[in-house]
Amino acid sequence: MKTKLIFFTIILIVLGLGISEVTAISDAETAANDILNNNNSDSDILVVYFSRTGENYNVGNVEVGNTAMVASYIKEYLKCDSFEIVPIDKYPDNYDECTKVASKEQEDNARPKITDKIDNFDSYNTIFVGYPIWWGDLPMIMYTFLEEI
Repeated sequence: MKTKLIFFTIILIVLGLGISEVTAISDAETAANDILNNNNSDSDILVVYFSRTGENYNVGNVEVGNTAMVASYIKEYLKCDSFEIVPIDKYPDNYDECTKVASKEQEDNARPKITDKIDNFDSYNTIFVGYPIWWGDLPMIMYTFLEEI
């Protein structure tokens, strides 16, 4: 009986830790979104980023991508503006499907279209640019952005 009670207690602890970890990630994603969605119009520093949401390899589904999380930390620390590079044709949420699309873009040297542009790019003195590395290279959407500025 004592062994069953200890085993049951361990299972509850493990489940509790797992649930709290998910909540912490969700809270961090919420905080990052709040930070990234508010700009300081007086800033001369800009964080430009492309980040993918959806299913991440070995992590699960994320509402805020890794690069967006880092962008939010920079933005919060420097009290600066941010601009998210968003593709017109969203990448698939499914990891394997996304890698197929991104690989095909790279193979075709594609330039995926972006939903918005930075109107006042010249008003910034410092610009941080963040993006994931896909197969040792920039995602092709970053080439679109860099060629259009």
